[in-house]
Amino acid sequence: MEVTPLMKHAIAEAKRRHGYRVSQKMARALINGHQAPDLIYSEKSEIDRVWRARFPRATYSWHRWYRQVSGCFDAKYIPNDVFQYDILPHLNDLGFAEAWADKSCYPRFLPNIKQPDFLGCCIHGTLLGGGYHRETYDSLARSLAERGGVFIAKPSVGTCSGAGVRLMNSESSTPEILSKELKKLGSNWVAQGLVSQHPLLAKLNASSCNIVRVNTLRVGGGIEVLNSTVRFGIPGSLTDVSHDGNRELFFVIGVSPEGVLSEIVYDNYGNRSASEDHGIASGSVLPGYRDMVALACDAHKELHRFDLVGFDIAIDGSSTPILIEYNLTAPGISYYQYVHGPFFGDYFEDVLSRCV
Repeated sequence: MEVTPLMKHAIAEAKRRHGYRVSQKMARALINGHQAPDLIYSEKSEIDRVWRARFPRATYSWHRWYRQVSGCFDAKYIPNDVFQYDILPHLNDLGFAEAWADKSCYPRFLPNIKQPDFLGCCIHGTLLGGGYHRETYDSLARSLAERGGVFIAKPSVGTCSGAGVRLMNSESSTPEILSKELKKLGSNWVAQGLVSQHPLLAKLNASSCNIVRVNTLRVGGGIEVLNSTVRFGIPGSLTDVSHDGNRELFFVIGVSPEGVLSEIVYDNYGNRSASEDHGIASGSVLPGYRDMVALACDAHKELHRFDLVGFDIAIDGSSTPILIEYNLTAPGISYYQYVHGPFFGDYFEDVLSRCV
């Protein structure tokens, strides 16, 4: 049966309604868990004016939560559901996003952007080596064994936040065993060299590859940085985001436009702690920050179908920024609003004007 435009619209609308229900359930759980007080009448009136007049499905829940976390009310905080279902589709061409988000193609998409060493991949069941030439599992395993050392293997599509990342050691097994392990990875994955992180980021948590999220927005003919945030994992976690069943666990620290780290750390549930409690002295400056911003802006210039991109960038021991991944379909806003306030900052009205 042919799917008509009307049917596509109905399906999209059903997904949108479901997404709003799930998001508002999440907000209520956070509110109840922290016993967040209700908004006052004037605050609700401001939300009605700014949001509900444009987006009738918007509720007060997310503003109530952000006021609880930040200690102050601002109507320009972006409700998570409105962002995901009514703002992001106007900024990014989501029909192309899955293809452009394929991590195995990053070296082809962004050949001039510093990335981890590309060791091989599997694209829709086709196995390719480091030069994108065809390989068998046995030949790729032999190549990895000859290279030696530890490497990362991770899903190349359909995941984010470190889900499915595996640490593999080509020296602790034979090529035959390594070949069998590669076959278990499925039909879409990428193998990369391990990134050794800068000592400042390692202080936060030595076991995980801690990253800096740089969110960028296309404005007119240029790229602007909205905000930057360090994200780091918990002890024992391999990635900056760890997973306990369906729960994610991590911490965030804001970075100023000058690269200075905030003195306040938040976990992903909005709980605060001091940066000094995590080994970061007051006034610490993020190494390589200027180069990191340049990398994000240069990369975004090549992603023409997407006006909003969240770049996850590591910093190696020589203060060189390395692109780990970028996010097109679900860049997230919650944790970055914890540390920076309203996500779009001075570009708030500009962004809403695109959502007509």
